[in-house]
Amino acid sequence: MLSHRRAPHRLGALERDAEGRYSIGLRLWEIASFAPRSVGLQRLARPYMQDLYETTGYACHLAIREGLELVSIERFQSPRRRVRRPLVGSRYPLHATAIGLVLLAHAPAEVQDEVLERGLEPFTTRTYTDVETLRRVLVDVERAGYAVSDRQVDEVHVGFAAPVRGADGSVVAAVSLALDEQGADPKNLIHLVRLTATSIGRALASSGFGRAES
Repeated sequence: MLSHRRAPHRLGALERDAEGRYSIGLRLWEIASFAPRSVGLQRLARPYMQDLYETTGYACHLAIREGLELVSIERFQSPRRRVRRPLVGSRYPLHATAIGLVLLAHAPAEVQDEVLERGLEPFTTRTYTDVETLRRVLVDVERAGYAVSDRQVDEVHVGFAAPVRGADGSVVAAVSLALDEQGADPKNLIHLVRLTATSIGRALASSGFGRAES
């Protein structure tokens, strides 16, 4: 019976705006890609992400922050790639990946505090698990304009990520590359990721894409 089921908004199937109106939420991304914060961003970002993927040959990922997690909204990667994550529509912690570090670095102070205070799960021996160390890293990420995650989520991948800014200059998303091999030029890849993020941001600004949520 319906009385025994959880309400759709409690499942994250719906998003409620300031006026109390509901729309389809990020939890339904994989079955219906109509989430208002995601569709416009994904559509505008896709051409630039595809260029980045085809130029480098490395997996390219776009994500937003939703509360204390990141939500993957687009990716380009080889179908022959062994690791299939991130899955579009799935949620991941903010403290381990390059794309998560960018989103966390540009999150409000209260969000950072809550993420850090609830515990930092170690995925490898390189994962940031010390609160003060991670706070310093977040300051550096915000100042530098990019983040690097060196095998912090698994023992294989190195990630490079940069923030994507909306029409008002706020960070609305982040884009990243994930490498599963050695020998690439980090400076060149960082440059390409930042260039892609800037290009997406310009497309968002031209379309009047709104500000990030707090």
